[in-house]
Amino acid sequence: MNYHEWLDKGFAFTSRAKQIAKEITCPVDIVCPGKLCSDGLDKKVTIKALWDTGATISSIDRDLAQSLSLIPIGKLPVFHADGRSIQDVYTVNVNLLSRKFVINVGKAVSGSFSGQDFKMLIGMDIISLGDFFFGRCMGSEGYEVSYFSFAIPSIDRKIDFVKEWQDGRVRRDKGQQIIRNQPKRKPPRSKR
Repeated sequence: MNYHEWLDKGFAFTSRAKQIAKEITCPVDIVCPGKLCSDGLDKKVTIKALWDTGATISSIDRDLAQSLSLIPIGKLPVFHADGRSIQDVYTVNVNLLSRKFVINVGKAVSGSFSGQDFKMLIGMDIISLGDFFFGRCMGSEGYEVSYFSFAIPSIDRKIDFVKEWQDGRVRRDKGQQIIRNQPKRKPPRSKR
């Protein structure tokens, strides 16, 4: 399915954590047609993906790419926490949340995620296709929860937190005082 077909069909999901989340993850299916694999076999594997707004392009774990027998389609320079390196690039299909919403990722670079429980980074190449929101609210159980939501196409609604504050539509927690920025007053000038 290409981007214009997504726009016609549309897709959205919301996920909620049972506490304040330190990271945003979700299950995804990596779907590889045999023509993308050196052994010619179709493959599908469900993995955990981390949504990463700091990643320009999505990436998959190098060991996962090898286990799927993916054929590199090129190489790209990648900048990361350890500096710069040249990484293999693969084409993969990403099926979000086991739904019939497949994103063809033309350039998924390989990276080493050893020691992590996720095997893919969902980068801005996917996130920027639609609307992405992360927030927290009081859950029905009486404690704060985190949630995130993603939609393609864009819902075309501007979210402006400054305007929300200015209009007084701000959630105030019990016992928490909201301090607004007040302009500093200049001390009176002394007369001579």
